[in-house]
Amino acid sequence: MKDISILIVENNRANKLKRLLESIIKFAKPEAVEILVLINGEGAESESLLKELILLHGNIRHFKSLNLNRGEARNLLIKMSEGKILYFLDDDVLVNKDVFTLISEKFQENVDISIIGGPNLNMPDSSLFQECQGFALASFFGTLWVSQRYKKSGQDRRVDESGLILCNLAANKEIFSATNMCFPGNFISAEENLLLARFARLGYKAMYVPQLEVFHERRATYREFFRQILTYGKGRAQIFKTFPSYINPIHFLPMVFLFCLVAAPFIKSQAYLSALMLYPALDLIFSLRIACKKHDLRVFIILLFIFPTIHFAYALAFLTEILRINRKALMRCSVILRNLT
Repeated sequence: MKDISILIVENNRANKLKRLLESIIKFAKPEAVEILVLINGEGAESESLLKELILLHGNIRHFKSLNLNRGEARNLLIKMSEGKILYFLDDDVLVNKDVFTLISEKFQENVDISIIGGPNLNMPDSSLFQECQGFALASFFGTLWVSQRYKKSGQDRRVDESGLILCNLAANKEIFSATNMCFPGNFISAEENLLLARFARLGYKAMYVPQLEVFHERRATYREFFRQILTYGKGRAQIFKTFPSYINPIHFLPMVFLFCLVAAPFIKSQAYLSALMLYPALDLIFSLRIACKKHDLRVFIILLFIFPTIHFAYALAFLTEILRINRKALMRCSVILRNLT
């Protein structure tokens, strides 16, 4: 049995997968690590790459599926894995050192810990726009306590799901078998947040390890970044609709501000409008602060737009998903009404 099973869901991005696998092969010990890749949908180029690597490295296995949801895809890999520790990586990250030995050591040193994770940092070759995404996500103003996922800070510490992210997450496999729990299969994102919260309620502890770092490629365009934040907001709303008790009230803050902004034309209060002006002031202050640290005025200009994008896109997606009518349920209701009449 291997010590670690590295689980990767591939989304038809062969070049990025190649970069990741080469970094893993460079640092991982073949006798201690197995690499499992699931090609989720079309991926002829990725499959060709994997077949070549399998001939050279006996610790790589690959599987194929037809466009499973993210949770379903990872559940399939968990079933196929043989390692004592499961290490989840996204296909667009880069391992830059021997994180695998670090994972094993941390679990050995902390026998009461079942889950560990670390930060995902900007790629070294990121564009300025990609770097600014990372700066904003790592800012407390941008993402509050979730910001620790995007920066290397402090010491090893206990965290809840807000401090961990699935692109760089390790867990003892036994907690899956002991609880018979798995990733929710119908969520567009945030599936790990729900699963981690459920594990926490059962008493399983998680730890953030700043040295357990990976580089993560940010979105190349504003459109892609906007869609990413929409996905985050929708995923959180799906958690709220399915398991309301697992949502922290802090997740509603962007939506509350959105309501306040929409209501502004109808509230004739100078005090109310003055309070609303606090947001652009904070946007200016945090953008300027980061730009000064980076000694780049362009960072200031880009962040002025990125911070509001994070907050408003998240709020919009959260609200839209909460209000979305389930079409199948609506059709069932209409059938029942017709039968009654």
